Amino acid sequence: MGGTAMVPCETRFLLLVRLAWELRAVPATAVLVVPYYAEPVLYVGCRGGAREPVLAVQRGAHWLLVWRG
Repeated sequence: MGGTAMVPCETRFLLLVRLAWELRAVPATAVLVVPYYAEPVLYVGCRGGAREPVLAVQRGAHWLLVWRG
């Protein structure tokens, strides 16, 4: 990161990767999907086999991690 401004999609990717890494302590299964023409989404495994999407959203100068739960 070294003082260089990152484009939003790179910041979004890094936030989701960090969250996926931290979820290993829970333990939880996480799958990061990085589509070619869209922004990345992190899917976190839930009880019953469902996957809950987690998004990184920019609001002004701040970033939020959002999900339905």
